[in-house]
Amino acid sequence: MIILGAALKISYNRKLWKTILACALIVWLAYGLRFSTFNMLVVSITEDLGLSRSAFTLSITFRYLTAFILSLAFGHFVEKLGIIKCLLMGLLATAAGEYIFSIGSTLGVFYLAGAVSGIGFALASNPIAVLIVNKRFDANRGLIMGATSAVSGLGQALF
Repeated sequence: MIILGAALKISYNRKLWKTILACALIVWLAYGLRFSTFNMLVVSITEDLGLSRSAFTLSITFRYLTAFILSLAFGHFVEKLGIIKCLLMGLLATAAGEYIFSIGSTLGVFYLAGAVSGIGFALASNPIAVLIVNKRFDANRGLIMGATSAVSGLGQALF
């Protein structure tokens, strides 16, 4: 609420609010939505498929390892492809990872889904939002990124 109150004190600026909403949507799709649904399904998936929870949740490790490795080359990808193409690739990879996850029935498929989802996470979450905000604004960057990051937590709380 504090962030929202500070945001409302800024004079109405279409560019500002459009950017906040766009970046918030990016972060929510690539981060908040994924973990909200994942955490809700761990028990039912592991019980139905007879998997141990520790082996199943290792797919999160694959996600973060993939994201870490890809993040090391993030600047190179942005220079070669541009922000919009990286963003679109990231959102498509996130969708593909979630699709693979939804059809999975073995640990290998869940690990693959985690890796593909990690590509999406690396290309379409906070780093891309930071680039968009830095290109569009000279002031209020912290406020915009704070509001953007808060959406992820809000999305998880709602789910």
